[in-house]
Amino acid sequence: MDTTKKVNSVKNIPAKLTDRLSIADNFESAIEEIQLPQDKKKEIIEEKTISSLVKAILKTVGLGGIGEFLSLNEKIQDEFRKKKVEVLIASYAEQTKENEDSIKALKNFVLDPQGNMLFNKILRIINDNSPNPYYINLLATVLRKIISSDFATHFEKHKYSISVIEKLSVQAIIILADSNNWHPFKITKYSSSGGIIQSEWTSLFSETYAKSKKISDKKIVMRINHALQELLRNGLVLARIPGAKDSKDFGSLKEADTNVICNTSDLGREICEYLV
Repeated sequence: MDTTKKVNSVKNIPAKLTDRLSIADNFESAIEEIQLPQDKKKEIIEEKTISSLVKAILKTVGLGGIGEFLSLNEKIQDEFRKKKVEVLIASYAEQTKENEDSIKALKNFVLDPQGNMLFNKILRIINDNSPNPYYINLLATVLRKIISSDFATHFEKHKYSISVIEKLSVQAIIILADSNNWHPFKITKYSSSGGIIQSEWTSLFSETYAKSKKISDKKIVMRINHALQELLRNGLVLARIPGAKDSKDFGSLKEADTNVICNTSDLGREICEYLV
């Protein structure tokens, strides 16, 4: 298979994204670091390439060999980048029903100076992360939302929102995009101010959230917790006591069986608008 062939028209885009790379069919697999399936790796790193790689390594005793090795490595990385961009465009095409207007809109977006800048920022996010199809599908949603807007007028807003997304890990983005499925959880020892929990709460939320997803693997629960802490550090989520938003008596440590809900902050809701 010629992996250097570029996607030049909608005819080159697979009818189904799953023809190229399968989107994770459940949350547990999505939250893990998904790599390109082995059969796709073989399309990119063919036997002759592996053979060349071995030769290059054997020749690295000299500067010429090192140069050859680095050159080959760059070619392999370039093919991975192309494959991820192909998945992004295929996902966008699926979301927009692959109609002529949506493909034309994508073309005009890329040709526009401001649109091109936003498009390349999205590509940079994809290139800097593992090829997680579930995650790339979310970025395709970001792309679709921006293209369908008056992106020239809202350029600065889009630029800022993409920069926030760029700072977050794959897992954090996946969990943030699932905010409509967050469940209340209980806390027994806490401190709060104005009804907002100030003490540690992410581990309790993560356990409840994982249970709702039928996840029992402690490593994945831990990964969810790390993602929640990341969202919290970036001011995208908060935990509050329902009905106690304006209360003044939650400043000290309390011991009570209390229901708590995790919400997106104003900024978090703004970012979610791009993801869902």
